[in-house]
Amino acid sequence: MSSAILSKLQRVGLALLLGSNLGIALLFANPHSAMAGVITLPDGGRCEGELSEGKLSGPGSCQYANGDRYEGQFLNGKPHGQGIYTFKEEGRYQGEFADGEFNGQGVREFANGKRYEGSFTNGSPSGRGAFTFSNGTRCEGDIKEGKVNGKGVCQYANKNRYEGELLNNVPHGQGIYTFAEGGRYEGQFREGQFHGASSGSPGGSASNSSPGGGGNGGGGSSEPFGSGSGSVPKPTNPAREGSPSRPKGPPPATCISCGGSEDPSSASTPPREGRVELICDIDPNGKTFNIKILTPSQHDEFNRAAIKIVQERKYTPSKSGIQGERIVIIFRLTD
Repeated sequence: MSSAILSKLQRVGLALLLGSNLGIALLFANPHSAMAGVITLPDGGRCEGELSEGKLSGPGSCQYANGDRYEGQFLNGKPHGQGIYTFKEEGRYQGEFADGEFNGQGVREFANGKRYEGSFTNGSPSGRGAFTFSNGTRCEGDIKEGKVNGKGVCQYANKNRYEGELLNNVPHGQGIYTFAEGGRYEGQFREGQFHGASSGSPGGSASNSSPGGGGNGGGGSSEPFGSGSGSVPKPTNPAREGSPSRPKGPPPATCISCGGSEDPSSASTPPREGRVELICDIDPNGKTFNIKILTPSQHDEFNRAAIKIVQERKYTPSKSGIQGERIVIIFRLTD
């Protein structure tokens, strides 16, 4: 054989077909170059893609023995880079991998409809992200230990909204809860419930009061204020109190249209009694606005009903309107 032919063979390398007890089949021209291959795992799973030094490196896919599947980038035999991991029965993850785990930005979708989009660290949600729960509730903010812990915002399925501090996906600490029908509560929350007087309240306390209800969104997504479904009950004896701290000057506004308009009979199990203290402003035409709950009832049905009642109230017109009108509504439902 001529020296020229030997030189060419040395430069190109030998083509070899190798096999091993892992079922590796590889045809390559250089032992350090990446070539297509197939690996049969000890448990019966099967992977194929680019191999380098006997390990998956580059694009590839694995069908695992438990029914899971991965398709994407590999490095040294582990998912690394962009990829999609599909669980047999628990949804899928699409995003960034590092060293075989979810690391970086990604989307985790669960079979029950729950969804997380944001950052991951070592397989768990961590950093900034957003959970969307199966009932439609969406919470986003600081993610620690796989849940919203810290500052965040929740948009609930009933269109109510919370912004403030959260613990394990529920309001805990200082925050603002805005009702879809109008009005809001601003103050302290504890484990998803109203706790303490509203910010700016001249007195009174809602310590340990509960807004009632619980729209469980799955995986710790419970909304603390009920689902917002069903009719809003009306009071049989609404009462009103003027501001006790009002100085000399214009008398308290006179309500000339004060009733509610909702029928509680269609509610599944309406509570029997409740008390809600609110504050609002009244414009020169006698229309209420800027409605806030100072002391909520433990039942969300009464809180929503009280807001609606104040919204519908009509007061006597005045030259400059009134600010800080305090109203107490007491509910006593009878058969």
